[in-house]
Amino acid sequence: MKKLITVSLLPFLLLGCSAVGGYKKLDDGSFLVTVHSNDFASREGIKEEFDDESKEACKGSYTLKKQLPSEVKKMTTYANGYTTTTNVFMKKQIIECNN
Repeated sequence: MKKLITVSLLPFLLLGCSAVGGYKKLDDGSFLVTVHSNDFASREGIKEEFDDESKEACKGSYTLKKQLPSEVKKMTTYANGYTTTTNVFMKKQIIECNN
């Protein structure tokens, strides 16, 4: 029974952490918003994360100023005597606040 519950919840746990974002203020007052995602991220999930981070940075509405090229970075994780390599999709955009 525990295996069934674990297997049933696994997709939700993996999708929950498939995209994370952040932002930083640039010298001209605009913001650089960055989203990192793994293989489990959907296009909608990435767009939603961009929207959430952009609204948080601007404390409201924003306008897309520039879409930057996407990157794929190879990441290596070391744990308990073994290594795991995975690709991380990195996407960036510059926004201006409408306040």
